[in-house]
Parts: sequence; C-alpha cells; structure tokens
Amino acid sequence: SSFAGGLGIEVDLRKVPATAIERNDTLFYSESASRFIVTVSPSDKDAFEEVSILAFAPNSEISLNALGGGELLVLEGSLEEQGDTLVKHSWLRVPLNSEIKATAGSEGARVWLKIGHLTDVENQIARLKNA
Repeated sequence: SSFAGGLGIEVDLRKVPATAIERNDTLFYSESASRFIVTVSPSDKDAFEEVSILAFAPNSEISLNALGGGELLVLEGSLEEQGDTLVKHSWLRVPLNSEIKATAGSEGARVWLKIGHLTDVENQIARLKNA
C-alpha cells in the first residue's frame, strides 16, 4: 500500500466510473464499499499506521520484521519471546531495526501488531520540543 511504503499515489480520475459528478475532489474523496481515501496531516500520521490481527498455531515459530519498530499485544494464548512468556494482555515494544522472534504457546496465540510507526520518532520529539 502507498501508506505503509511512505509513497504517494497517482490517480487517473477519468477511469473512475461515475455519473453526475462534476468536481474532481468530490469524485476523489467519495467512498464505496471497497475504497476509502483519507488525507492525513503529518502530525496525525500515527493514527494511520500498519496494524494487523494475527493468529498463530500452537507451538509455531514466529519471525516478524519490525525494521520500522513495532508493538505487539497478546489478545489470546501466549508467546515465548527471548525467554519471557507473554500472556493475554502482555505488551511488547521493539525499537527500529528489530525482528520479533517468538514461539506460540501450546494453545497458540492471537496478537495485535502495529509496525513501522517508530521510523520518525526523532522528528516527532523535535516537533514536540519546538511546539
């Protein structure tokens, strides 16, 4: 997606099926069952990061790339990560250039994962100091 990659998008609105819409902004920001376009200020970008719910089979080995940093919340089951047991409601935060290596517990695990949102931490801190 263009959000996760930090890229823009180029849209040819002439190819969007529409009738009785005369303004490009109306067409661009209209929503359908499969399309939502949002404009986000850089100061609000944290609200639009890559978030997933993942399920892991019992005793499965897990390797998650968190180059942009990451946070993980155990929703169900458990994980073993670097000698620690993460049970329901346990929270793990890893810094930039990390990899989460874990093993799901005997009952498996269901986790909430947010990655890529720590890449701009230094700029965010500077903005807060200068505000």
